[in-house]
Amino acid sequence: MNCFTTLAALLALVLGVGCGKKASSDGESTISFARDIKGIMARYCFECHGVEHQEAELDLRTVESILAGGESGAAIVPGKSDESILFEMIHDEQMPPEGKMPGADDIERIRQWIASGAKP
Repeated sequence: MNCFTTLAALLALVLGVGCGKKASSDGESTISFARDIKGIMARYCFECHGVEHQEAELDLRTVESILAGGESGAAIVPGKSDESILFEMIHDEQMPPEGKMPGADDIERIRQWIASGAKP
């Protein structure tokens, strides 16, 4: 190995090149419900849309139940965060109705998850 190749390899190791979330073709990271979204939902949504309660008949514990939706229909439209009532309600700070709101990073992560196809 020459000096340049060694330096490039060390730099890649230090910066973590090639590590982390897989990038999709549209430049957004691959985000999964289980790894990236379920924790956000547990913190802000499960009290009213979880095991004990499903207000408006909406259960947000699984991708399948989110797609099934509740009284207002499907909570998300995969690939279309701007058409997803779940994103709209969180983004417009209508949900959760009481308590701490999700931060901007959490809201953006939900938007990206829906926009990238809402993978489990």
